[in-house]
Amino acid sequence: MANLCGDENMLQAYEQGRDLHTETTALLEGLGLFTKLKITHPDLKRRMAKTTNFGILYGVGAYSLAPRLGVPEAEAQRIINAFYKGYPKAKPWQQEQVAHAKKYGYVETFLGRRLYTPCALAEEGFLAVHGANQAANYPVQGGAAEIVKAAMLRAEDFLVCQVHDELLYLVPEIRKEEYEQYLAKALVDKRHRVPYTVDVHIGRTWGDIKAIPDVWEDEEE
Repeated sequence: MANLCGDENMLQAYEQGRDLHTETTALLEGLGLFTKLKITHPDLKRRMAKTTNFGILYGVGAYSLAPRLGVPEAEAQRIINAFYKGYPKAKPWQQEQVAHAKKYGYVETFLGRRLYTPCALAEEGFLAVHGANQAANYPVQGGAAEIVKAAMLRAEDFLVCQVHDELLYLVPEIRKEEYEQYLAKALVDKRHRVPYTVDVHIGRTWGDIKAIPDVWEDEEE
């Protein structure tokens, strides 16, 4: 989303190694949300920040964000307004996608692949809202899929499984260090201002690599 909308604040956050979920946690803290909801656990605060980030960047409005955060709709709108104030180019970019979808019935990824959004052609009601969410979401999700597919083509040896933005390689023991170094370079996508970096983890089982409690507790990821 940062690379697509070109928002300077969002881009600089990534370039400086800052974490957007941490920054949104601070935003929610500053708005007094955690005090009102009596939330003190840092993991729960971060989860709410993720819900806010993903929800807004995927195009949901206050009506949909409010129940996800457990706050009144007016409070959700206040959070959305504060988010867009911090990232001023995010909303105009989303509005451009919605306008394009309403006019042509599709949006495009950064590679120009068309993603059709027939619901966006509806004039009102649930379908129109759903179509607007699709228009804001599809270029992000569709572009992410293209980035992962391109990475798979660049490093296809020993690849056995793909789960969203994670790739699983089954590599001979004798080559694990060599292939780890290779993947750390080969999988990086540098086609945008902020490159898509790679973390490599080695283990004999999926459980060694992906901690089960992390999967259970972090629904957003």
